[in-house]
Amino acid sequence: MQNKQWFTVATVCAAVSATPEALAYIDPGTGSMLIQSAIAALIGIAFAFRNGVRTTLHWIAQLFRKDDAEPPRDGGTPPGDEPPAGSGR
Repeated sequence: MQNKQWFTVATVCAAVSATPEALAYIDPGTGSMLIQSAIAALIGIAFAFRNGVRTTLHWIAQLFRKDDAEPPRDGGTPPGDEPPAGSGR
């Protein structure tokens, strides 16, 4: 099997190296497309990195967070913190 793979790689390399000079150029439309693709890739990488960092930091913060009950968001007293009946509070 490796002999066949080696032969395929050698054949492709020989075919690519045997081609004459291309004399190609990049027209303005192609240049604009390449620049747009590069910018989009950089922005995509930035968003992916930001999301990964945010997710990782959130995970680390959860490791060190206490398991206490969260206080209610309505401004009331959390469960278990009610004053005893008849205490005057």
